[in-house]
Amino acid sequence: MHLYLKRILCLCLLLSVDITILQATDTRAQICGDRVVGGVESCDDGNTDNADGCSSSCTIEEGYMCFGSHRNDAYTRGTQGVWLRDANTGLQFLNVTDDAEACLGSELCSIALQAWNSTTWDKAYANMSTPHRVLAPSGFYCSHFCENMFVPPTHYEFRNACIPTAVDECSHGTSTCSTSAYCIEPENRVGYSCRCFDNFFVTALNGRGCEPSGVQLEVFVAGTVNTDAGGSVDMALNRGNMAEARLKIIEMLFSEQYLSSASSVDMIFEGILDYDVEMVLDNIVDGINVGRSLWRIILRAPMIHLDIAKLSAAGLPDDTSLWNSIFNNTDKYAMALVAQCSNDRRVSCAGDEHCLGEGTCNANTPNVKMHMGSAGGSTSSLLTASSGADVISVELDILDSAFKIRIRYDDTANNVMDTVYLSHMQAPVSNTEMATFRAEEFPCLPSGSDGVQQGRENSGTD
Repeated sequence: MHLYLKRILCLCLLLSVDITILQATDTRAQICGDRVVGGVESCDDGNTDNADGCSSSCTIEEGYMCFGSHRNDAYTRGTQGVWLRDANTGLQFLNVTDDAEACLGSELCSIALQAWNSTTWDKAYANMSTPHRVLAPSGFYCSHFCENMFVPPTHYEFRNACIPTAVDECSHGTSTCSTSAYCIEPENRVGYSCRCFDNFFVTALNGRGCEPSGVQLEVFVAGTVNTDAGGSVDMALNRGNMAEARLKIIEMLFSEQYLSSASSVDMIFEGILDYDVEMVLDNIVDGINVGRSLWRIILRAPMIHLDIAKLSAAGLPDDTSLWNSIFNNTDKYAMALVAQCSNDRRVSCAGDEHCLGEGTCNANTPNVKMHMGSAGGSTSSLLTASSGADVISVELDILDSAFKIRIRYDDTANNVMDTVYLSHMQAPVSNTEMATFRAEEFPCLPSGSDGVQQGRENSGTD
């Protein structure tokens, strides 16, 4: 019995000693510079130097604060912040406590020059999945705290500050523009837009799809009749009328199924942002449109959205009745007509003698041109059917390092061109040669080469 009581007494003595030690540790005098924050200290960086964020008296110096803490103003000691997770959304949010701001030297950081104001950014966050309740309370934080811990609004970022700045996606290379499109930053830098290079063709809206091959349609339309003796043009009125006429052409291309459902009116308009309606003549002086201005409307569409076979075979440029039905309001606009050969629309004429073979000069041909663009914009005439080709002569010109080839496409079927292509002309030049020669249409085939070299004039291949 005495032994048992003695052991209990010893245990009590030991416990009293431990309790005394703990109390002494908890109440010991705080020493600035011992890397322990306590008492009245707001920081302790392990030294008693000044101008390093924590003063010689272990108080936070002006311009500094503790990472994760919150202040109502930049100069008054704030309170600690604690990250919690919303039970419903699973998103983290910063909860500001009543505990006084205090930290070790490693947790000190520069104060952001501007305060974070959550109410200012309500609208910017409205379209995000981040609910307003997870936004940090308004106030001052460390400059890089927001960058590391806050979720910025869409199209914004934190750049070593708590005020979101607009992201420059174009410079950062974070846009979703096609590789054949360029990125455009708006003046306020919020968001961005994409646009295909002007010699490409739009296959997806907002510059997300740009195709190198397509067809460009040029339609020349007469504007309103000039009303005064000076023949002045009402530009605003005519431009509005031409915009209306352009839309009518687009609707026709869809209704006649030249354009497939893969395209859209919006895609066509996006593809001609760099090709506005343009006045090319302020006063037509002859023909049925005397006294009107002459305007050019350009439409562009990619090959994959077009029925090329139908577009080539249907004779769209020559369909006078179709064009007249589109431009039926002659007070606003009228189809411009030109004199061209019936079997080669590229040849202007003043009489049948200017046309090849049995071709006749049609004085009332709709002034419509179609060109095929490829490899990012190089153009050539839209191909039409041919009954066959005959090589008339082939001559190697050593000085030009090129073959000179004469090729005849002979008309033995209806709706087929009868044209002589000349790769080189020699004096005297006949009317036929002058009417059919297009130097830019003939690529060069150098001697001993199996390839085609573009851009060489006065030479050609088949």
